[in-house]
Amino acid sequence: MRRVYIAIVLFLVVCCQHSDINMPLVFEKATALFYLENHNEEVVVETTKIITSSTNFEVKTFALLLRAGAYCELSQMDSANVIINSLDIKQIKLDRNLYFWYNAMHGLQLFRSGNFPEAYKVLSLVLTDDIDNRATALSLRLLARIHFNSGDSNLATEFLAQSTELFLKANLPKSVAINHKILGRYYANKKEFAKATEQFTIAKAGLEKANDSIELFYIHINLIGMKIFQGKHAEAKELAKKNAVYINKQTDRQALALLYNNQGEIEFLLQNYDSCRHYYLKTLAMPLGYITDILRRGNACIGISKAYLAEKNRPKAFEFAQQAIEYSKLSDLPELQYNANLNFAELYQKSGQSDKAYFYLSQAVPYLEEQGKKSVDNSETVYKSTLNLIELENQAKKIKAEKRIYMILIVVGILFTILLFIYSISTYRLLRSRNEILKSLVKKNLQLIDDERKLNEVLHFQLNSKKLTRKSTDEDKELILYNELIDWLLQEKQFLRKDLTAEIVARELNTNREYLSRALSTQHLHFNELINKFRIEEAVKILSSKCDKRHKYNLNIISSEVGFKSMSVFIEAFRKQTGMNPAQFRATACDTEIEDEN
Repeated sequence: MRRVYIAIVLFLVVCCQHSDINMPLVFEKATALFYLENHNEEVVVETTKIITSSTNFEVKTFALLLRAGAYCELSQMDSANVIINSLDIKQIKLDRNLYFWYNAMHGLQLFRSGNFPEAYKVLSLVLTDDIDNRATALSLRLLARIHFNSGDSNLATEFLAQSTELFLKANLPKSVAINHKILGRYYANKKEFAKATEQFTIAKAGLEKANDSIELFYIHINLIGMKIFQGKHAEAKELAKKNAVYINKQTDRQALALLYNNQGEIEFLLQNYDSCRHYYLKTLAMPLGYITDILRRGNACIGISKAYLAEKNRPKAFEFAQQAIEYSKLSDLPELQYNANLNFAELYQKSGQSDKAYFYLSQAVPYLEEQGKKSVDNSETVYKSTLNLIELENQAKKIKAEKRIYMILIVVGILFTILLFIYSISTYRLLRSRNEILKSLVKKNLQLIDDERKLNEVLHFQLNSKKLTRKSTDEDKELILYNELIDWLLQEKQFLRKDLTAEIVARELNTNREYLSRALSTQHLHFNELINKFRIEEAVKILSSKCDKRHKYNLNIISSEVGFKSMSVFIEAFRKQTGMNPAQFRATACDTEIEDEN
């Protein structure tokens, strides 16, 4: 009897364990395969067996949900949508377990369809119930990716950390590795390459243990992109060469086409134009039918066109540019449509056909606007779109120079479109663009200071060669007095004196205030404006140079050091002269200096 009692207890314990995860044993194999990542064809097979062998509503519904999730991961969204839309949501809501799994798979379907706002709502429902760690972990990963795309990196990394913790509890090391890959991609997009490399290295180690070649392939794609951005084209070429071993050429045409285009881009950057065309032509020779075939073919044609143009073979460049346009017409991808039209515009411009160049340039604008609309939830795309706008503006200016009268109206239209577009997206995620603008402004201010110094040296030399005579005009006298004033201010940096007044300076120059004011008015200056100008230039030198021991001083101290009695006056004068406040200038100048050193 005692043994029977123990057996009954063990049976109850096992049953309780299965009830904790709320998973019928018949589904465990299919569910385990789904969360092993990249076993989705096997999931479809297993769920087909379940669906055909059962008439139970709960059993069939659960199997259909798993099957929809597998179709999502296989990028067969039409099939996934049909399944999700066919389910009886009212009846599903009556079953707590089914509703949990419905939200998990429906959220995945919405995410893969690009409907991030709705995906966020549905996936958040998964977190409210503790049914299965694996489903919750995957939902947290998707929520993290949505937050990464919207620019909320703090919440994104928090969700990803929670996801990783649950994947570890579920003993899914490959899923943990993929989380590290996602974090690495985030750092790569931020151009924090050291952190990105660290995350990719961790991910790579986990994926090598899992022997997942396709995930390893995409990690190398990210590493190659980083090398290209850093200008390390030879290293990128070696990585691309090694990356080929991860592809099954018979089955993974999508990855193979991406690899060929990657290699073509690298060869173009290395100016190996024959090799460049060789790889792009491999993409064009592949059979149609893989998911991204139109995009890869369009990009390959653009790449070949650019290679021919670099060799000044314009007929061939135009031939493949036209093919890119044809592929773009078959696609609803704004990125391809924009790039294909922009490539044609560049070809016509370099051929001296400005009217046709402008036509294709204007054709590109609507696609760029469409790309901007879709990029509201994707800060990286917004950033890239902004860079494309700058390039677009430069192209328009060149066309205007070639055909001035005709192009004036065109440029105004383009500039208006650009300004309208920039204004519309500026309320979203343009922090990166803002930083670039601030860096550019810092460099411009430093350049202006240097240019003015050189100009003053030339003027000083010319005026020192002049001598006052009875025939000297009042204008000559005032210019010479102005030159003496500048010399005196720069001598031992007299402009730093807090007690400096026009009367003191006039006395030092053996003149009177009236003559001094006249000399300044010839330069369209007032005394205080000139003094503040020199003081702000001194502040700029301090704030932009880490070598200056005063660089890290409190702004109040720096304000006093350069001669200002009031902090508010200092900030206002600094903003008026440089276009930014002192704190912004120092922070941006430091970043710029680090980039220049790198």
